[in-house]
Amino acid sequence: MTDTAANDFNVMLQKHGLYMPTYTGVIATGCYHPSAKSASQQFNSRSEHYARDNITSLQIAFANNFGAAEAGPGSSMTIRASIEYPRGTFTIVNWSGARDVVIPDGDDSPLSDPVEIVIPRGAFFSVRSFAQCAGGVVYKGFYANRVNGGAEAATSGLTDKTTCGTIPTGRHVVAPCLIVGKTDRPALGLIGDSVCAGAGDNIADVSGDIGILARPLGPHFAYINQAISSEPLGNFIGANGAKRRARTAWCSHIICEYGRNDFTSVSGSVFLGYVTTCAGLFPGKPFFQTTITPRTSSTDGWTTVGGQTVDGGHTSRLLVNHRLRAGGVPGVYDFFDLTKVVESDRDSGLWKAPGYTVDGTHPTTPAYYEVRDSGVLDPLRIRLAR
Repeated sequence: MTDTAANDFNVMLQKHGLYMPTYTGVIATGCYHPSAKSASQQFNSRSEHYARDNITSLQIAFANNFGAAEAGPGSSMTIRASIEYPRGTFTIVNWSGARDVVIPDGDDSPLSDPVEIVIPRGAFFSVRSFAQCAGGVVYKGFYANRVNGGAEAATSGLTDKTTCGTIPTGRHVVAPCLIVGKTDRPALGLIGDSVCAGAGDNIADVSGDIGILARPLGPHFAYINQAISSEPLGNFIGANGAKRRARTAWCSHIICEYGRNDFTSVSGSVFLGYVTTCAGLFPGKPFFQTTITPRTSSTDGWTTVGGQTVDGGHTSRLLVNHRLRAGGVPGVYDFFDLTKVVESDRDSGLWKAPGYTVDGTHPTTPAYYEVRDSGVLDPLRIRLAR
């Protein structure tokens, strides 16, 4: 849907009393859960964001925990930040009137003081940050260098660049875990494993979006992408997911891509129970589950369909996908059928070939783009979900 069409659609919804009431929620793209801990104790970062509503005031937060265990790095982190908009113009962020905020080990910062700044919907802006942590700074690691963002790291001696200077492009960025403000538009909490995180999605473009959900949905909606590689849903719904689940208080809709990592230890029926449990952790928020994409081995480097063999989780994957298509999974508002784009034939359990995967688990960049352009992640279904 084009921006103009989206505006017309929003007006129609408002006229019929169907549009969302104004609430405080996520208002930009590019918010992440940190995926790793650095050996460096200092980071200058410039993270990439697009406003998905007209912003007049915003607040941000950072995480001092990382990975599927939401572990702390071993010490508190001190961070300061600014909003860079337009490019080269900096608005300082404060916490309780102070320039720096100290985040306890394993915790999230509080939301910052409101930052009064006008950023029109669709505009690009950056968050500059200078982080210091004796235990090693936690960061979001991407699979390709950022186009409009990046970082520099050191053990010591870095100069704060939150209000000046050039920060080099790179794969590792200290990005906010939240950017919130007043909105009446959907805000998405994206949860999942490496395919949601964007493994194999090795080309960064000016959108800043990466992964099988953020690529197609980022142009339309604000989001926080909390995906962690190799994580099963069974881990996320336990104590290890508490920090990430708490952040979704600022989201209106949840989209779950978990699955393939659960099938190494539980059946499809057990996994569906996890899905229902997960949906119940987000009361009042429409919960979407995706179908589970294939996992295969290959004798010819995935250049053909015939050279592939399904893995041991195939039966469980089929059960889950059949149940999602049939409807009636408790807690699931709707589903998105990712397999329609990447599977050789419905329920084959095999990747299309050639060019759709190089490891049997993760899509290639062209495959991620094909999912983006396919329409299977239809923004209209999200806008209508209540």
